[in-house]
Amino acid sequence: MQAAFCAARGAPVYASLLGSFTARPGIRSLLASAWGDREFHAPYERPLLLCAALRQATLLRPGHPLARLLGEGADGSGEVDPALVEDALRDDALLGTLRDRFVQTNEVSRSASWRLALSTWPAPPSARVHLMDLGCSAGLNLIGDMLGDVRLADEEGNPVALDTRAFVVSRTGLDRAPIDVQDDTSASWLRACVWPGHRDRQKSLDEAIALARSVSIETRTCQAEDMPAVLSQLAAQNPDDFVLAYSTVFFEYLLPDEKVAFLSGVHAWLARFPDRTLWVELEATRALRTGMRPSR
Repeated sequence: MQAAFCAARGAPVYASLLGSFTARPGIRSLLASAWGDREFHAPYERPLLLCAALRQATLLRPGHPLARLLGEGADGSGEVDPALVEDALRDDALLGTLRDRFVQTNEVSRSASWRLALSTWPAPPSARVHLMDLGCSAGLNLIGDMLGDVRLADEEGNPVALDTRAFVVSRTGLDRAPIDVQDDTSASWLRACVWPGHRDRQKSLDEAIALARSVSIETRTCQAEDMPAVLSQLAAQNPDDFVLAYSTVFFEYLLPDEKVAFLSGVHAWLARFPDRTLWVELEATRALRTGMRPSR
């Protein structure tokens, strides 16, 4: 199913890569050795993690055998030789990536979620607002208002105003494995999570990374169930300020127990500080709010 999705979204090379599972049983064995101690909840997480890990290997090593198909300048087309995939997976560094990394696209256009909320939230124009990105990856969406190409249109194609009416005093991201864009290898992981051939998204990401290296963004390591406590502490320590928290394509990566604890904690935070807190969701399905799995 994921292979067909990749082909439909302009990355037939990923469809070919994922099809190599059936051609080379050794690939399954190598992946099992990397993922034996991991648990995945989102159905697409494993295939996308594999694609991103192989793509990062080609970005870090231009002479990689798969660089022509997956590396810098690749257009997303072509057929992958399953034998090359199996050989690539014998690299200890790549297996380490599969064991330790998470799919983290940090699509900067998702900043429209909090910007739209902040432009319409009935807080005083002089309000001081603390932004919190829950499941932030590298926190690049926290600076979406500083990037010129993040736009939003209504169903008729008319532009929607995303003017910030309040003063943002802090921008903080929470993630189980935050990315440090100051580190070139970590930044390459973000780039690897953008599919080959998606040049507009790659350009936007590169611009966001460059900006993030020059402005103040704080990211913290934090598990989903612990995030509401951080929000409560922030609100309590700043009684005259507002707190806007948001999550974008975050829920499907949570295990069921994590999701329940996260949702319960966020709603408790909102109830404790009802007049100066806001939570914005940009998620795949409303069913996830109740912990139900979406039908497929």
